[in-house]
Amino acid sequence: MPPEQASRPVDSALCLGVPPNTTQLCQLPCPVECQVSAWCAWGPCTYENCSDQATKKGFKLRRRRIVNEPTGGTGNCPHLSEAIPCDEPSCYDWLVLKLEACVPDNERECGPGTQLPQVQCVNSDGVFVDRQMCRDAILPMPALCEVPCPKDCVLSSWTTWSLCSHTCSGKTTDGRQTRARSILAYNAGEGGVQCPNSSALQEVRSCNEHACTVYHWQTGTWGQCIEDTSVPPGNASLIGGGAGVGGSEPSCSVGMQTRKVMCVRVNVGQVPPKK
Repeated sequence: MPPEQASRPVDSALCLGVPPNTTQLCQLPCPVECQVSAWCAWGPCTYENCSDQATKKGFKLRRRRIVNEPTGGTGNCPHLSEAIPCDEPSCYDWLVLKLEACVPDNERECGPGTQLPQVQCVNSDGVFVDRQMCRDAILPMPALCEVPCPKDCVLSSWTTWSLCSHTCSGKTTDGRQTRARSILAYNAGEGGVQCPNSSALQEVRSCNEHACTVYHWQTGTWGQCIEDTSVPPGNASLIGGGAGVGGSEPSCSVGMQTRKVMCVRVNVGQVPPKK
């Protein structure tokens, strides 16, 4: 980040409003044991790397999942995947055979819609195999399409938004982005949707509306929850009604968390054009 864009602490009087809290009560949840599901069936024999199929050895994989998160993170859980070696490996993926006819949305006769892909599971040699072999492969997404309505004006899709003209906003500078579309076919005869005028073929929107110099409160992340013996256990009801984190676990004790809070100035400035 350039030096002129770095956040710098300044006098707290420059920031409006009440400063954010630097401490808060928190809860120390009771320990929870990790629980995992049963193993799924062994997957097909596949290469470790489908782009490198020189080796003749492969592996089969099976997985299980965490059904109950333990205290202290998933590091306390047993392993979730197992692999065993196997012979004659292959890679499996979905092959798009063709796209079905464009079906307009909302059961209409024309207009925007989608095309569903017809797919088949294939191995590394392009041979059709059972669809179950592709259970770990990602299915192709439906394609967007449009069925033109009779006599309607046909427009292209919007282009992507242009880059913002300025990196921030000031008294004499305002960031703007534009995008455009074009007429592909004019409407014919009566009853069709008319083509828009030229002004409707372009859109403009504001961007980077933040001031070039701003003051704001910057807060750090909350620190570790440390048990506070000065807070009676009965005060746990003040934090989520005695429930644990998310209201799903019992609270064993009350603690305190701290964080840093400071007023900072951010000088965004104008980015000069490249020479």
